[in-house]
Amino acid sequence: MDWIVLKTLEKDRTRRYETASELAMDIERHLKDEPVAAGPPGAGYRLCKFVRRHRTGVLFAFLLVTVLVIGLSVSMIGFVQASRERNRAEANFQTARDTMYEMIGVVDYDLFFVPDSEQVRRKLLEKAQVFYAKFVEENRDDPASIK
Repeated sequence: MDWIVLKTLEKDRTRRYETASELAMDIERHLKDEPVAAGPPGAGYRLCKFVRRHRTGVLFAFLLVTVLVIGLSVSMIGFVQASRERNRAEANFQTARDTMYEMIGVVDYDLFFVPDSEQVRRKLLEKAQVFYAKFVEENRDDPASIK
């Protein structure tokens, strides 16, 4: 409203309203929350008028964007956690496999020099072979797990 009054009181005649009907149209625009000719046509002013005219739509769009951002954030957090868990599981798997190979080496090499240990070595190696064959069968679709 201030801009309308200021435009009517302008010292320069070329910047004032030319007719009373222009003034009346500007007052009607102001009452309908539409941009007035007296105001600067800035983006902020027009945005403010748009929001006033379309409050429910703007609120709905704001809520929709907010829900999408929250959903994306939650999804990203879940993805990061799943990735960390996968990495931890792969590290544990690698440790277990290395331990099994180490134990096979101990049984095969270190017990070789122990007298009368051939039956114990054979039994341990047979159990390791059964375990490894079962492991290979369970993981045959995952080439990364069998090296």
